[in-house]
Amino acid sequence: AAWFIIILPHICYYLWISSRLFKQSFSVRQKITVPIFAALCLIVMSLFLNRKQINTFIELTGIIGLYLTFIYLPILFIFVLIARKVKQRA
Repeated sequence: AAWFIIILPHICYYLWISSRLFKQSFSVRQKITVPIFAALCLIVMSLFLNRKQINTFIELTGIIGLYLTFIYLPILFIFVLIARKVKQRA
C-alpha cells in the first residue's frame, strides 16, 4: 500500500495533463474529462492480469514515447517551418 502513496501524485498529474490537453483541443470542461479519464484508467488497469502484461505495456509506452520525442517532434517542427515560409511568401 505504501507504493500507492508514491504513484498517486503521478497519476493525478497525468490525469490533469490529459484533461488540460483535451480542454485545449476540444473546448471541453475539465470537470467532465477528469472523471472520464479516471474511469478509463481503472478499466484499462483491470485488463492487466499479470506482471508480464504490465511490463509489456510499460515497454510499449516507452518505445512510443521515444518515437514521439525523437522522430515525430522534429518532423513536426520541420513541417511548421515549411508552412510558415509558404505563408510568408503568399
